[in-house]
Amino acid sequence: MNDARRLSIIRAVHTVIYTVMAASTFTLIYAGITGKTGIWLWGALSLLAVESAVFTGFGFKCPLTGLAVKYEAKTGY
Repeated sequence: MNDARRLSIIRAVHTVIYTVMAASTFTLIYAGITGKTGIWLWGALSLLAVESAVFTGFGFKCPLTGLAVKYEAKTGY
């Protein structure tokens, strides 16, 4: 597998993670506005907690940035 293919996979994974995390954030906002709770809220809160821990552990930078740069990305995330 060449570097361009690896970079494409990294970018696709990043896009999927970003989409899930954005949906989690909107779920949290919706629950806050409506007062509704349920399994989706707890799942969203769990994902957001994990994301916060990952960002804190990687110095408040996306951990995929290092991989993308390794495979010759011209700009970071």
